Amino acid sequence: MVSTTISIIFTLVMTSSILMAGDWPTFAYDQRRSGWARSEVILNRNNVASLELKWKKKVKNTPKSLTALTAPIVISDVRIGVNEKDLVYVAGSNDVFYAIDASNGDIVWEKKFPSQITAKSVGMWLCPKGLNATPTVDIEKSTIYAIATDGKFYALDLATGKEKYR
Repeated sequence: MVSTTISIIFTLVMTSSILMAGDWPTFAYDQRRSGWARSEVILNRNNVASLELKWKKKVKNTPKSLTALTAPIVISDVRIGVNEKDLVYVAGSNDVFYAIDASNGDIVWEKKFPSQITAKSVGMWLCPKGLNATPTVDIEKSTIYAIATDGKFYALDLATGKEKYR
């Protein structure tokens, strides 16, 4: 399978210096999958037309069937050393997990999940045999959770990507 490069694109409000009004810790925002970020206060009908592309980031990933990258999730004020950063987290179907600085698109850390299994059959659109479940975050524990292609469950530190347990 040929490795391709995928772009992650995020648009931000041009008139605001605040990147995110709140966290987006899982697919569709919350446990109910409501897609409604009630704490978001920046966007409104008066400024939504001023949205513009602030950055793009290309990450290497091998798409599998209709799967390439998980939906991105965003956590604000992640403490990295003495600084705090808003981070965007996205995982690829080739078992690579990325933390990206929301202010400029720089990769803060990446984690490659080892996989010691070989699929018995070729993947298909219903089951691509790749990491395709959006990670989720426990903010209080500063932990992001992901399931790799081989089914192993990982708990990673939000700031460093180091394994807490699996």
